[in-house]
Amino acid sequence: QSGAAAAAAAAQAITLSQGIDRGGRASMQQPREVPLGPGDVFGETNLMHSADVQTTAVATGTTQLWRLHRLAFKLLMMEHNMRDHEARINFLKNVEIFRRLNLSPGELSYMSEASSVVEFADGATIIREGDTDRVLYILTEGEVSVYVGGKYLKQFAPGDYFGEMSMLT
Repeated sequence: QSGAAAAAAAAQAITLSQGIDRGGRASMQQPREVPLGPGDVFGETNLMHSADVQTTAVATGTTQLWRLHRLAFKLLMMEHNMRDHEARINFLKNVEIFRRLNLSPGELSYMSEASSVVEFADGATIIREGDTDRVLYILTEGEVSVYVGGKYLKQFAPGDYFGEMSMLT
């Protein structure tokens, strides 16, 4: 088999059939076939939600798969979340407003858990003068230009924050 023919065969090594009945249960009465190839993933719903298998995977040629058990996946996710949480706490420790408040490790941990990451496209308005939102923004990536009365005031960089005044009123 030539390299191109082997790649084509490998690209269609698995066919995934699935059907869902009105009750949300798996049904093979009207299956839908989805060809999978190298790098494709299936079974992720079972890993994340302890759901029963709702698909049938059939090798349509010589096939090699990586298999990840749910317990290993959960442990990996817990470790990832813990590292992410620690990184966020370390970032918050270096934000001026929190340094001045001398927050305890528990308070920083709470701040990390209570906050969420939001992303904005280039040129998007994050907050508008006169908005009534009571939100503190802490810049983690990129830059933000601030305007007051339509006039440029300042450029913010990672570690800078804004919106704190709205929280005091």
